[in-house]
Amino acid sequence: MGGCLARRSLIWLGVCLATTCQAFPAISRADEKSAAPETEIRLAKTGDGRRVFEVVGLSAADYELLAQLPEGPSAWQRRFAVYVASESAGNDARPALLGRYAIENERLIFTPRFALEPGVTYRAVFRSISDKGEASALSKDFKIPAAPVGEPTKVAAIFPSRDRLPENQLKFYLHFSAPMARGEAY
Repeated sequence: MGGCLARRSLIWLGVCLATTCQAFPAISRADEKSAAPETEIRLAKTGDGRRVFEVVGLSAADYELLAQLPEGPSAWQRRFAVYVASESAGNDARPALLGRYAIENERLIFTPRFALEPGVTYRAVFRSISDKGEASALSKDFKIPAAPVGEPTKVAAIFPSRDRLPENQLKFYLHFSAPMARGEAY
Protein backbone atom coordinates (compact mmCIF):
# COMPACT_ATOMS: atom_id res chain seq x y z
CA MET A 1 0.00 0.00 0.00
CA GLY A 2 2.90 2.36 0.73
CA GLY A 3 4.29 1.84 -2.79
CA CYS A 4 0.93 2.68 -4.36
CA LEU A 5 0.71 5.92 -2.37
CA ALA A 6 4.24 6.90 -3.41
CA ARG A 7 3.42 6.15 -7.05
CA ARG A 8 0.25 8.31 -6.88
CA SER A 9 2.23 11.13 -5.25
CA LEU A 10 4.84 11.02 -8.00
CA ILE A 11 2.16 11.05 -10.68
CA TRP A 12 0.43 13.99 -8.98
CA LEU A 13 3.74 15.84 -8.67
CA GLY A 14 4.46 15.25 -12.39
CA VAL A 15 1.03 16.60 -13.39
CA CYS A 16 1.55 19.69 -11.21
CA LEU A 17 5.01 20.36 -12.70
CA ALA A 18 3.77 19.91 -16.25
CA THR A 19 0.85 22.29 -15.64
CA THR A 20 3.14 24.86 -14.02
CA CYS A 21 5.68 24.70 -16.86
CA GLN A 22 2.95 25.22 -19.43
CA ALA A 23 1.41 28.11 -17.46
CA PHE A 24 4.58 30.23 -17.15
CA PRO A 25 5.15 30.80 -20.89
CA ALA A 26 1.51 31.84 -21.25
CA ILE A 27 1.90 34.33 -18.42
CA SER A 28 5.08 35.79 -19.92
CA ARG A 29 3.43 36.07 -23.36
CA ALA A 30 0.47 37.87 -21.79
CA ASP A 31 2.87 40.29 -20.07
CA GLU A 32 4.59 40.99 -23.40
CA LYS A 33 1.26 41.79 -25.06
CA SER A 34 0.18 44.12 -22.27
CA ALA A 35 3.47 46.04 -22.31
CA ALA A 36 3.22 49.37 -24.15
CA PRO A 37 4.80 49.19 -27.61
CA GLU A 38 7.55 51.57 -28.60
CA THR A 39 6.56 54.50 -30.78
CA GLU A 40 7.76 53.78 -34.31
CA ILE A 41 7.47 55.41 -37.72
CA ARG A 42 6.87 53.07 -40.67
CA LEU A 43 6.43 53.34 -44.42
CA ALA A 44 3.54 51.14 -45.55
CA LYS A 45 1.56 50.45 -48.71
CA THR A 46 -2.20 50.75 -48.93
CA GLY A 47 -4.44 48.31 -50.79
CA ASP A 48 -4.29 50.48 -53.92
CA GLY A 49 -0.46 50.56 -53.87
CA ARG A 50 0.02 54.09 -52.48
CA ARG A 51 2.73 54.59 -49.89
CA VAL A 52 1.77 56.10 -46.54
CA PHE A 53 3.69 57.01 -43.40
CA GLU A 54 2.42 55.51 -40.11
CA VAL A 55 3.19 56.22 -36.47
CA VAL A 56 2.40 53.22 -34.24
CA GLY A 57 2.68 52.75 -30.48
CA LEU A 58 1.37 56.18 -29.51
CA SER A 59 1.04 57.06 -25.83
CA ALA A 60 -2.25 58.00 -24.20
CA ALA A 61 -1.07 61.64 -23.99
CA ASP A 62 -0.43 61.66 -27.75
CA TYR A 63 -3.93 60.33 -28.47
CA GLU A 64 -5.45 63.05 -26.28
CA LEU A 65 -3.47 65.80 -28.05
CA LEU A 66 -4.24 64.44 -31.52
CA ALA A 67 -7.96 64.24 -30.72
CA GLN A 68 -7.93 67.95 -29.77
CA LEU A 69 -6.13 69.16 -32.91
CA PRO A 70 -8.19 71.43 -35.16
CA GLU A 71 -8.72 70.47 -38.77
CA GLY A 72 -6.17 71.80 -41.20
CA PRO A 73 -2.63 70.77 -42.04
CA SER A 74 -0.66 73.30 -39.98
CA ALA A 75 -1.65 71.90 -36.58
CA TRP A 76 -1.06 68.30 -37.68
CA GLN A 77 2.30 69.16 -39.27
CA ARG A 78 3.55 70.46 -35.93
CA ARG A 79 3.05 66.92 -34.54
CA PHE A 80 3.89 64.76 -37.58
CA ALA A 81 5.55 66.04 -40.75
CA VAL A 82 7.31 64.45 -43.70
CA TYR A 83 10.05 66.32 -45.57
CA VAL A 84 12.26 65.69 -48.56
CA ALA A 85 15.55 64.98 -46.79
CA SER A 86 18.56 67.08 -47.64
CA GLU A 87 22.18 66.91 -46.55
CA SER A 88 22.70 70.69 -46.71
CA ALA A 89 19.48 72.13 -45.28
CA GLY A 90 17.62 71.26 -42.12
CA ASN A 91 13.97 70.25 -42.03
CA ASP A 92 12.89 73.76 -41.05
CA ALA A 93 14.32 75.16 -44.30
CA ARG A 94 12.03 72.97 -46.43
CA PRO A 95 8.25 72.84 -46.41
CA ALA A 96 6.54 69.67 -45.25
CA LEU A 97 4.78 67.49 -47.80
CA LEU A 98 1.10 68.13 -48.30
CA GLY A 99 -1.30 65.32 -47.56
CA ARG A 100 -4.09 63.90 -45.43
CA TYR A 101 -3.87 62.87 -41.77
CA ALA A 102 -6.02 60.20 -40.13
CA ILE A 103 -6.09 58.07 -37.00
CA GLU A 104 -7.09 54.49 -37.79
CA ASN A 105 -6.59 51.27 -35.80
CA GLU A 106 -4.36 52.98 -33.19
CA ARG A 107 -2.10 54.40 -35.90
CA LEU A 108 -1.50 57.97 -37.04
CA ILE A 109 -1.44 57.81 -40.85
CA PHE A 110 -0.13 60.44 -43.25
CA THR A 111 -1.06 59.98 -46.92
CA PRO A 112 0.98 62.27 -49.20
CA ARG A 113 -1.02 64.23 -51.77
CA PHE A 114 1.44 63.27 -54.53
CA ALA A 115 3.05 59.89 -55.09
CA LEU A 116 6.51 59.50 -53.55
CA GLU A 117 9.27 59.96 -56.08
CA PRO A 118 11.66 57.03 -56.72
CA GLY A 119 15.25 57.73 -55.72
CA VAL A 120 14.30 60.42 -53.17
CA THR A 121 14.93 60.20 -49.42
CA TYR A 122 12.12 61.35 -47.14
CA ARG A 123 12.43 62.27 -43.47
CA ALA A 124 9.42 61.67 -41.21
CA VAL A 125 9.42 63.54 -37.88
CA PHE A 126 6.92 62.82 -35.10
CA ARG A 127 6.87 65.14 -32.09
CA SER A 128 5.37 63.31 -29.14
CA ILE A 129 4.36 64.05 -25.58
CA SER A 130 5.07 61.32 -23.03
CA ASP A 131 2.59 60.33 -20.31
CA LYS A 132 4.72 62.44 -17.93
CA GLY A 133 4.35 65.52 -20.15
CA GLU A 134 7.88 65.46 -21.60
CA ALA A 135 8.27 66.42 -25.26
CA SER A 136 10.45 64.40 -27.61
CA ALA A 137 10.94 64.02 -31.35
CA LEU A 138 11.27 60.79 -33.30
CA SER A 139 12.80 61.01 -36.77
CA LYS A 140 13.37 58.36 -39.42
CA ASP A 141 14.63 58.52 -43.01
CA PHE A 142 13.08 56.46 -45.80
CA LYS A 143 14.78 56.01 -49.17
CA ILE A 144 12.42 55.17 -52.01
CA PRO A 145 14.22 52.78 -54.39
CA ALA A 146 15.17 54.39 -57.68
CA ALA A 147 13.40 53.28 -60.82
CA PRO A 148 15.47 51.10 -63.14
CA VAL A 149 17.39 53.18 -65.65
CA GLY A 150 16.53 52.45 -69.26
CA GLU A 151 17.94 53.55 -72.56
CA PRO A 152 18.31 57.37 -72.63
CA THR A 153 15.86 59.23 -74.83
CA LYS A 154 17.39 60.83 -77.91
CA VAL A 155 16.20 63.26 -80.57
CA ALA A 156 15.24 61.01 -83.50
CA ALA A 157 14.35 63.66 -86.08
CA ILE A 158 13.87 67.41 -86.57
CA PHE A 159 11.32 68.82 -89.02
CA PRO A 160 11.49 70.71 -91.28
CA SER A 161 14.65 68.91 -92.31
CA ARG A 162 15.88 71.13 -95.13
CA ASP A 163 19.31 72.70 -95.10
CA ARG A 164 17.88 76.19 -95.57
CA LEU A 165 14.75 77.56 -93.91
CA PRO A 166 12.76 80.68 -94.70
CA GLU A 167 13.05 83.61 -92.31
CA ASN A 168 9.44 83.37 -91.23
CA GLN A 169 9.53 79.68 -90.23
CA LEU A 170 7.53 79.59 -87.00
CA LYS A 171 7.25 75.90 -86.20
CA PHE A 172 9.79 73.20 -85.53
CA TYR A 173 8.92 69.60 -84.76
CA LEU A 174 11.12 67.39 -82.63
CA HIS A 175 10.60 63.62 -82.63
CA PHE A 176 12.08 61.64 -79.73
CA SER A 177 13.02 57.97 -79.48
CA ALA A 178 10.75 57.51 -76.41
CA PRO A 179 7.68 59.26 -74.97
CA MET A 180 8.37 62.51 -73.14
CA ALA A 181 6.52 63.56 -69.98
CA ARG A 182 6.32 66.63 -67.77
CA GLY A 183 8.25 66.69 -64.50
CA GLU A 184 6.81 65.51 -61.20
CA ALA A 185 6.16 67.42 -57.98
CA TYR A 186 9.89 67.62 -57.07
